[in-house]
This record gives sequence, C-alpha cells and structure tokens, in this order.
Amino acid sequence: VVANSVFAFLRLFIFSKGAAKAAATLFRNMAFAVFRSPMRFFETTPLGRIVNRFSYDAETLDFVLLEKLNASVASTFWLLSAITVITAVQPIMAAVLSIVLYLYYKLQLFYRKTSVQLQRLDSISRSPIQAHFNETLNGAVTVRAFSAQSRFAQHLEHTVEENARAILAFSAAARWLGVRLEGLGAVVTLMTGFLCWLFRGSISGELTGLALLWASNFTISLTFMVKNSTEAESKFNSVERMLHYADLVPEAPLEISEDGAAQDEDRERQRASSAVLVKDATPSGKDASPTETALAGQVNRKHWPSLGKLEFRDVVLS
Repeated sequence: VVANSVFAFLRLFIFSKGAAKAAATLFRNMAFAVFRSPMRFFETTPLGRIVNRFSYDAETLDFVLLEKLNASVASTFWLLSAITVITAVQPIMAAVLSIVLYLYYKLQLFYRKTSVQLQRLDSISRSPIQAHFNETLNGAVTVRAFSAQSRFAQHLEHTVEENARAILAFSAAARWLGVRLEGLGAVVTLMTGFLCWLFRGSISGELTGLALLWASNFTISLTFMVKNSTEAESKFNSVERMLHYADLVPEAPLEISEDGAAQDEDRERQRASSAVLVKDATPSGKDASPTETALAGQVNRKHWPSLGKLEFRDVVLS
C-alpha cells in the first residue's frame, strides 16, 4: 500500500510539473508569436479563431490533456496487474486474454482515426461562435440601427448548432466504443468464472474470488486505458493548433545594428519571408527601395533620417 501510494504521488508530481512547464512554454511562445505578427495576420484572421487558441486550446493543454495522460498511465499499470493475477490463478486464461486484447487493439485503431477528426471538428466549430459573438458586441449599435437583431441571433444559433453536431458526434463515437469494450470485458469475467467453476476442485475459494475481482478490474482498466489514450491523442489537436500559432512569421526585427545585422531572435525567418516578398515585388534589373531593403533586414543608413524632425529645403508655396 505504501509503495503504491508513493508511486502514485511521484506519477502525479512528475506529470503535473512537466505538463505545467510545457503548457507555460507553449503559451508564452504562442503569445510572443501573435504579438509579433504583422498587421496582415490580424486583418486576415478572425478574432474568434485567435481567442479560441488562447482560451479553449490553452485550457485543454492545462487541464484536460494532463488528466487524460495521467489516467492512461494509471490504467495501464492496473491492466498489467489484472493480467498478472488472472493468469497466475488460471494460466489457461492467457489464451482468452490474448484474443480479447487483440480485439481491443483493433477497436482502438478504428476509433482513433474517427475521434481525432471529430475533436478537430469540435475545435474548428468553436471559433465562429466566439468571432460572431465578439463582432456582435462591438457592432451592437449598428445592428440595432439596421434592425438586424433577428438575423444575427439566427446566425449565432446556426454556429452553436454546428458545434453541437460535432460534440454529439464525438460523444456518440465514444459510446459506440464504450458498448463494445464493456461487452468484451463481460466476456473476460464470464470466462474467468466458468474456468474457476470448471477447476473448482483444484482452486480454493479465496483464489476464485481474487480472480473474479481482478477480472472485473481488467474490464474497467482496459476500458479506461483505451478511452483515455484515444481521447488524449484527440486532445493533442489543441497542441497542434497552438504550435501552428507559435510558428507564425513575425514582423520586422525589433532592433537592427549599424552594419545591418538583425538582432532579433526571429531574424532568419523574417529575412527569408521578406526576401521572397521583395523579390516578387521588385522588377528584374531594378534595385530595391530603402523600405524594401529594410524589410529584408538590411539597412542603408544614408537613406534614413537620424533625427525625429522634418526640414524643408527650396520649397515654394504659391
């Protein structure tokens, strides 16, 4: 009991500390990348999509993903304990468990492909809800002025229904898996009880009760392991979405030295991206303008003012 408690404490401590560190690092990288993004990113990206990354996806990474990964590891050790006890009491159950584990594996492969895509649909369908709600609040005066309250309300209901369809499909797929897992678990319990009755002359009542108890735990542990591992994999969709925003192309470097070397940490990505833009925008055989050259991370100081003032020379007003 003491060893089990110590192991559980260490598992929770390691998972919690590691998940918190990973979540903080990923959130910080994503926030820095978004804050350093050029204006064209905010002009072409709906606000609800950005808010969804910082709210739902960040919450999933902070809490839900940690819970699912921890439950997957715990249920795996429970499953190994159940297999050890059952096969020790009834060695012939190893053949039955092998068949059941193979069927569980095939079910998991089939369910994984569906659950990941359904989770992606859920995440994608949340963004229009937040975007529409935010736009409605910002333009509430205009909506009332044009008497468009009913149209905006219907559009909001439509976006909520689209998200509800994705959630319903994800829940239905989870129940589809749960029914089949529980059915296979019942087969394990039935076969354990039948074999214990068949060899009742050579097995004591205490061992029979222990085998039946762990057969029930086998069903619960295997169900939890399959469901939590597949749900954890589907929740990694939020990590993928946050990583996508953490790798956004930034705007011009924050600092440029006298010799034209960019001092910002994202210099290389910006220079590569800006070089393509300058090459596409500049006709062949023509030198790039000072602005285009600066975007590429190279500055010719003689084309840029050194003081914050304007001086007019030889100006005639008529």
